Amino acid sequence: TQRCHPPLPNIFGQRPIRADEPGIRDALQTVHELVHRTFLENDIDGMTVAIVTPDDVIYEAGLGVLKANETDPGKRGVVDRHSIFRIASGSKLFAVLEILILRERGALQWDDPITKFFPEFTYRAGGWAKMDSRAAFAEPSPPITIRQLASHMSGLTREYPRGDMPNWPHSMDGAGPPPINGCPFPTVQETIEGLVKYPLTVPTYSYPLYSNAGMAVLGQVAVAANRKQDEDSGATHTPDSWPTLAKRDIFDRLGLNGSGFVVTPANKMHVAVASKASGEVDLDFLDAMSASGGQMSSLSDYIKLMQTILDPNRPESLLPPHVVREWLRPLHAWSDETTEVGMLWEINKIADTYGRQLRIYQKRQ
Repeated sequence: TQRCHPPLPNIFGQRPIRADEPGIRDALQTVHELVHRTFLENDIDGMTVAIVTPDDVIYEAGLGVLKANETDPGKRGVVDRHSIFRIASGSKLFAVLEILILRERGALQWDDPITKFFPEFTYRAGGWAKMDSRAAFAEPSPPITIRQLASHMSGLTREYPRGDMPNWPHSMDGAGPPPINGCPFPTVQETIEGLVKYPLTVPTYSYPLYSNAGMAVLGQVAVAANRKQDEDSGATHTPDSWPTLAKRDIFDRLGLNGSGFVVTPANKMHVAVASKASGEVDLDFLDAMSASGGQMSSLSDYIKLMQTILDPNRPESLLPPHVVREWLRPLHAWSDETTEVGMLWEINKIADTYGRQLRIYQKRQ
């Protein structure tokens, strides 16, 4: 017979774990050893790590040097919680958070099509084998929605623009996102109007396929939806780009003074620079790609954000508890029965002592 194992209540939300509890203290020592071993064995210039509860930081470490490109040891500095790193695809967490904020304000809905905000947007429904035929454009073209963008289920190409790979499979030159693939960062107009050049990788809502281009469009949908709402309400000062929208709605409201998109005179002393490919720190992803991978942030800022997700009842929280519960849900389960995808989330399931599956929500770089 089958037995029902009901989900446990959110005990740790009501009673957060403490670093001085014997079992937790032993576990944190294991974490500490793992963090230091990972740092030493992987040729890492600098890294920061924290374990956060709704009301505390029970483990924190800053390892390595801040300016690894400096030859003078006296100028290298040390990494700490205020050190600013390029967070790459961690940027996408903030993009989906902004969508939820705007949804709560009534500026958009999850199933709104992209064309509601960008009427000129279109895409090619047929696959690559049909891209030179009229049949590719004759196939049904259901709308691509905000929900599909946030869950990587739009079918849009991974990168825009795509690089040329003339020597594939013998060489991967030309793969990856701009500028690694040899292409410049695109403008918003180039992205919205240019995606039609590439057919969908799979039909919409087939299964998740990671799309930096889709997340870039998601950020611009947020900008356009907010602009429309501000105009309708008579607001005179409305953000005109993803960086300015994220600053107004997220960075400023949470006091994230280490978050931004480019190196400036105000933050350069805290910006981490790698020993290899040091010039990457100076990249400007432009407006279009900033939401997908162009953000910088610090451990201090991540701690503030994570605590509002762990405890949305905090006064500074950007989302009410019921919306956070809505957000922490899978949308697609893979056939391995251990991995799932949510609204941005990459979810792994692990079994507890009693064999119950627990979901671990993450957004990797």
